[in-house]
Amino acid sequence: MYKLREREKMTKPISPSKLRKNLLSLPDEKRRESIERAFRVYPRWIMEETGRTDGLYNPKVVKHLEKSYEVYRKLWTEMLVSRHAS
Repeated sequence: MYKLREREKMTKPISPSKLRKNLLSLPDEKRRESIERAFRVYPRWIMEETGRTDGLYNPKVVKHLEKSYEVYRKLWTEMLVSRHAS
């Protein structure tokens, strides 16, 4: 990971509701790819943030990552149910 300089600020992350809206606007194949990618990277990001020892650990970041990951899990479940019902 790289260190941020003091004057560099991170931008505000996308809200879970906006994330859901953006994902739902994608075509089905792109949405599936995005969800599968999130299943690969979000657990790693959460573990990396939780394990930070450089003094920059922020529980708000972990909470946001977990909420975003939950959005992906719910959409995946909805997608599986809709395909099974068809």
